[in-house]
Amino acid sequence: MKNPWLNISWDNPIAESDRIRIEERYGSVDAFEKKYEEYGLKLRGALPEPYSGNKDSKVYCLNMNPGKWISDFDGSESMLEMTVKNLRHEVEDYHWWNQIKDKDGNKHNGAKWTDETLNGIKKILGNRNPCIFFVEYFPYHSDKGFDFPSYLPSYDYTDHLIMEAMKQKKYIIVMRCKKRWFNRIPQLENYEKIILPHTSRRGWISPKNLGLEGQNDLIREIF
Repeated sequence: MKNPWLNISWDNPIAESDRIRIEERYGSVDAFEKKYEEYGLKLRGALPEPYSGNKDSKVYCLNMNPGKWISDFDGSESMLEMTVKNLRHEVEDYHWWNQIKDKDGNKHNGAKWTDETLNGIKKILGNRNPCIFFVEYFPYHSDKGFDFPSYLPSYDYTDHLIMEAMKQKKYIIVMRCKKRWFNRIPQLENYEKIILPHTSRRGWISPKNLGLEGQNDLIREIF
């Protein structure tokens, strides 16, 4: 399946097929952003993040959408370079976030979020980075979740990656938007290697939240 994210740039941060769909349904990208401005929806001036990491990872983690865009990275060439590599599946893992810093040398929020989210697992793995591919339900930034479009053409590629992972019997952790993911990919609900955390409030990938507390051998096998 053709990757819709191959031509992303600061001047063109929206997948072309998504842009056409949005214009057909909402009239324009302006109108779409206006409709959800209270949620901080930002398609232009921010780079998309439909997924992060290596698609060959042993574990897929299904989330909601990229969070608030940090203006400190507006127009950053290093941000664009690493984002493009990620979208083209040319990064080794999600840890690519650590290569991006703002003008003051501060880490990107993506690096901070993954460090915090995976802290409980990393301790068991001896601080080794777990092998995870993060996937977002909605690929564009907003300050908080909202009534995401039930369909955008770029979803097809995301769903294709997940379906391929299921064929390969990989573990899939549904951290956020469980009902939305099940509606979008019905096969997920009865998938044999699915993991449903106890809470999605903070999205911790920890032994306790995953129901794997005290199962260190299994954790090492999974990650």
